[in-house]
Amino acid sequence: MLRDDPEYFVETFRMTPEAFDHLLSLIGPKLLKVGSLRESISPRERLQMTVVYVLYYIFTVYLLYNIFLFLIIELIYVAGI
Repeated sequence: MLRDDPEYFVETFRMTPEAFDHLLSLIGPKLLKVGSLRESISPRERLQMTVVYVLYYIFTVYLLYNIFLFLIIELIYVAGI
């Protein structure tokens, strides 16, 4: 699904499908889980979930930093009056 729409892929993962495939080729073997009783998640799916999680974390930290900075500026402004 994501591979069919490159714009949505870039919007979701912040990288081109080619860059994602290159990253997957580098770390894919390390993401492969063997010896499990259940069918394990593929390295591609593991990497997709990890990238989305990391991007969400970065966005959250960035948003909290901006809110904190805004509050500090407001406190300085109010205290200056």
